[in-house]
Amino acid sequence: MNMINDDMLKRVEKEKDRAANALAEKNSFLGIYRERVILVLTKEEVEEKIIYEEVINAIKDKRASLMSMSRSVDLKFLKKYMKLAEDNGINCKLVDAISFVGDVGLVISADDAINDNSDVVIPSIKERLKEANLSDSFYDAINTKISKKHYKEIQEKCPSILRYYSEMSSIARFFGVKDIIDEKGDK
Repeated sequence: MNMINDDMLKRVEKEKDRAANALAEKNSFLGIYRERVILVLTKEEVEEKIIYEEVINAIKDKRASLMSMSRSVDLKFLKKYMKLAEDNGINCKLVDAISFVGDVGLVISADDAINDNSDVVIPSIKERLKEANLSDSFYDAINTKISKKHYKEIQEKCPSILRYYSEMSSIARFFGVKDIIDEKGDK
């Protein structure tokens, strides 16, 4: 009889641990279970001046149904993502809770578990530039025209962010226009 009770207690304890882990996981992803999460941006990434291409792709994913956003991020940064979600028929929800942990700013999720074990947290542009050994001036130059030299440098070292830059015209170069990277004296 004691063995049955011990076995039952172990199962109950295991189930309690599983439930506690699921709750902790939910609190890490703005109230969404990890198994439903398609993509996550940190608060810092949401506050950047660009819309991440990965977010656009995630919103267009047929499984996407909800964009949850942290109320601790200023609304002026959330508006661009809210409009994107609205344009693509995805529901938006602003959330906050004392129990939420971490610096998650935006979560795109599905209604059901997607059984995808891929990393859902997107590396920031700054992290990608650092990994490619490109200076902070490249970050400052996002959404601007840059020299052919710097454009090729991004193309070779960090092609995943190339879409955030455009090459300066030869006419602009002829008239002495410099890109931000040159003005800051980097590379």
